[in-house]
Amino acid sequence: MNMRFIKIKDVIEMDDDMNDMRQALCERCRKFVAVNSIRYVPKGDGSRMSLCNKCLSLFKVEQEKKKQASSAAAASSGKHSFFCGRCRYKFKYSPSSRTELRCPYCGKADKILDNKEIDAASLIKNSDDY
Repeated sequence: MNMRFIKIKDVIEMDDDMNDMRQALCERCRKFVAVNSIRYVPKGDGSRMSLCNKCLSLFKVEQEKKKQASSAAAASSGKHSFFCGRCRYKFKYSPSSRTELRCPYCGKADKILDNKEIDAASLIKNSDDY
C-alpha cells in the first residue's frame, strides 16, 4: 500500500491558486472580476446584487445622494407632523391643504397634537412635576 502524505502548506497553496482563477460577474459594469473583489448589496426586493469594488464605491455615492434628496424633499414639502392622542397615530398634514385637520386613521379632530421632537433638557425645564 503506497500512501502519499501532503503537507498542509501545499494544500493551502493549492487552494490559493484555485481562488485566483475563479471569477464572478459584476451586475453593474457586466465585467468578470476576481471572486475576492465581489461584494453583495441588497437590491430592495429581497435579493442581492453582486458588485465589484469600483462599482460598490459608485453605488454608495448614489445611495448617499438619494438619502440627501429625500430628506431635502421632506423638509421642503411644508408638511407638519401631528399626533392623534385618541388612537396614537402619527401623521403629516400640510397647512396649505383645503381639507380640515383630522386624524386619517380614526377621523376625529378633538385630540390632535403637534408632534414636535423635544430634547431632554427642554422636557425637564417645561415639566410641571419637576
